[in-house]
Amino acid sequence: MAFSVEVHHLIQQYQSGQIAFQGLMLTHANLAGVHLPWVNLSDAVLQSANLDDAFLPGASLVRSRLQKTSLRRANLLGADLIRANLSRADLSWALCSTANFSGANLSEATLQGTSLAGANLIAANLRGANLRETNLRGANLMGANLVDTDLSETYLEGAYLCYTVMPDGRCWSQDGDTGERQAVSWDNIAAYTRLANHLAAKDIDTD
Repeated sequence: MAFSVEVHHLIQQYQSGQIAFQGLMLTHANLAGVHLPWVNLSDAVLQSANLDDAFLPGASLVRSRLQKTSLRRANLLGADLIRANLSRADLSWALCSTANFSGANLSEATLQGTSLAGANLIAANLRGANLRETNLRGANLMGANLVDTDLSETYLEGAYLCYTVMPDGRCWSQDGDTGERQAVSWDNIAAYTRLANHLAAKDIDTD
């Protein structure tokens, strides 16, 4: 695979033992298929880059700028993406289990078939994201924004929802004022749907 001079230099430095590349600027770069486990790319600018099939388990991408970046089938197992900007990024079929996306911007991102099992999505912005066939089993969605997302065929068993803004704009708070996290089962998803439909029919404001 042919890489640009900048990417080739990055790979050479990594292979020589360097893992810290904070603030790196590689906008539109072709990084498809790179193997950079545990690399530190915090605050990196990787907008519109190609990271398809990249192997990045345990990587630090804190506050990184990944808008419109393609991460299809990438391995981000256990990666740290706190407050990363992934707006309109494509993470289709990526492996992101146990990754930390707390406070991340995933608005309008494509997450079809993505594994986010056990991921930390506290206060993440997923507004308008494609979540079809996404695996969110055991994920923490406390305070996450799911407005305008499509949760059909999404796996949510064991996910935690508390003050999570659901696709229709209503806030999930099953425990009332307790603020305790609630594990999702198909039964309470169905209960939420019935309640939402009932309130919509009566035009009741729940705010």
